[in-house]
Amino acid sequence: FAQRPDPTERAGELRQIIRDDFMPVTEELARQAHSELSARINATLRQAHAVSTGMLSAIQTRRAQVVADYETMMRRHAAGGDGVTDPKVDEMLSQAMGRYSAATELVEELSRLATHCKATLD
Repeated sequence: FAQRPDPTERAGELRQIIRDDFMPVTEELARQAHSELSARINATLRQAHAVSTGMLSAIQTRRAQVVADYETMMRRHAAGGDGVTDPKVDEMLSQAMGRYSAATELVEELSRLATHCKATLD
């Protein structure tokens, strides 16, 4: 019984075994997890950038069409020249303005998203 090591010494030896055997493994696992997480984040940012750029392009195209439609309606409305407003034309003009405003907001938001994704990836 007297030859058994002191519990304090045993605790110190056990602590050293844990440090020597398990710490390198846990550090390697943490490095791998960090690497995989970084890769997933970059992939997600690339996807978000691609999607936002595609949406931005589509919305800008639609926005140009809405503006063209609006300008056509305005020319037609102005060509009437009788001073009487047609409720249908007024409603269409109002809808066109609403679509234009919505498209402008979407373009701005998607531009910010695309810029953020690109800056993060660079």
